[in-house]
Amino acid sequence: MIQIKKHVFHLAFLLLMIICLNFIGCKDGSIVEIPTVDDDKYPFRYDINASWSSGHDLIVYYNGSHSNGHHTVTDSTFGIYIKDLQTDSTSICSIDLMMGGGGLSLSPDNQWFIFEAVYNIYKLPFEIPFDMSKIELIGSDTGPNLFPKWSRNGDLIAVDIRLGDPGIYIMEEDGSDKHKVGPWGGRYPYFSQDNEYIYCSGYPGYGENWEIFKINYSENTYSQITFFNEFDHINYVLPSYDENILIFSARHIDDWGTYIYRYDVSADELTRLIDKYAEAWDWNYEDDTILYTYCPSVEQGNINGFLWTMKPDGSEKQQITFIE
Repeated sequence: MIQIKKHVFHLAFLLLMIICLNFIGCKDGSIVEIPTVDDDKYPFRYDINASWSSGHDLIVYYNGSHSNGHHTVTDSTFGIYIKDLQTDSTSICSIDLMMGGGGLSLSPDNQWFIFEAVYNIYKLPFEIPFDMSKIELIGSDTGPNLFPKWSRNGDLIAVDIRLGDPGIYIMEEDGSDKHKVGPWGGRYPYFSQDNEYIYCSGYPGYGENWEIFKINYSENTYSQITFFNEFDHINYVLPSYDENILIFSARHIDDWGTYIYRYDVSADELTRLIDKYAEAWDWNYEDDTILYTYCPSVEQGNINGFLWTMKPDGSEKQQITFIE
């Protein structure tokens, strides 16, 4: 098990991440007021950073919970979980609040698992249960390293680095040959289906508004593909199989929380699919399904974020994780 020495610092960082995600109030797509909640009776829970297995029968995700910004509840469910969609069972692979809070990803062959912990990237054989004696630290010479993603062929890993020369970096699966690609300050890497491009978000130059970028990492070139001029944060950008549709979550300027949007690239048409608070994570190309987090029942004092699936047009919504 990873030895944690900076609990206070990392808890502060985790709280900041949770505030930025802003899963605080939505039901059936309608906008609601931020509720007053008894924190000790209704501890926050967030099922986030979800990643499908290559066969799409398993979902690996990070579950975080705490009652407020000052302490962790005694029955906290922090940790990495695996949801088996065929048996509807959930395995708790590691109850460790430092593993996976800053992103996780499965290799395409389902043999390896990578995750962030204390700003570093770790690699582990994907076994149930995890064997922590086999853990490897990879590619963490620069940092902080966040939100790692495997390439579609499993040869490369992309990470989001926030300090120094910030942006999207790629490296070999063993952490070697690590170098920056794409725009300054790029975040949340996601590989296209054909593995030729990395999609990410960022802000042009040193501007305040976030846009979507497409990186040709083999040539180390990139292009800005949106000019919304209305978001102050954009998270993961999920391209469709043909890359004509983009699904992403974003926060408006001077607004709380993130919405999920669908953008038609050829038609230059932006459609809001889910009102705040929601976050998109992964696209299953086999049955054209989006994996995302959503908060369903705020009027009951429950401000938990659970995993859901839906079609790219926002139809066929289905909740897949619950409080057990």
